[in-house]
Amino acid sequence: WQGLPEPIPPESLNLALLLERVSWAGIAGMGGGAYPTAEKLRQAAGHVDTLIVNAAECEPYVTADHRLLLERSDQILRGARTLARCVGAKRTVLVTEGDKLNAAEAVERRLRRRKTGVELLTVRTRYPLGAEKQIIQAVTGREVPPGGTPLDVKSLVFNVATVYAIQEALFKGLALTHRAVTVTGGAVTRPRNLWVQIGRHTSELQS
Repeated sequence: WQGLPEPIPPESLNLALLLERVSWAGIAGMGGGAYPTAEKLRQAAGHVDTLIVNAAECEPYVTADHRLLLERSDQILRGARTLARCVGAKRTVLVTEGDKLNAAEAVERRLRRRKTGVELLTVRTRYPLGAEKQIIQAVTGREVPPGGTPLDVKSLVFNVATVYAIQEALFKGLALTHRAVTVTGGAVTRPRNLWVQIGRHTSELQS
């Protein structure tokens, strides 16, 4: 791990440094799209008014984002504030499901302690809730046109795991090497969430 870049002081951070560090860290969308995050930020900068951090999981039984929000919400809120400032978003909203009460309460406690400028929105659990276009409509009331993108309605959406990875790269100088993974189902003896190195075989997660 020699040669890792130094953490960036928040007061020194700007869009150029953000793009450089996110690109270096190899971060891509962790909600399933896997689009290069640096390019997504570059396209959005100056063209969005709302940043949405999506912690609403669309698949039943998947709880990796829930655990991440529950245990590392301080870092996620810090990352969200940083991203909003760098891309010029005036509104920042963190979305989670209404049945994830402990995670919502953990975030609310942190928002009460600090004036972060981040809103918390809990939405009713229904499939496929975590889809980007549905989340945008729930938050902003705007509808992404057919064939369009969130930029068409001045919105930028990041999965909560992506935001966490970004702040780790910015403030700890860490590349994206691990992620939270849910291991569950009828064939699993002990369902749980694991912090897994990217590239591990699924058979290793069941031991």
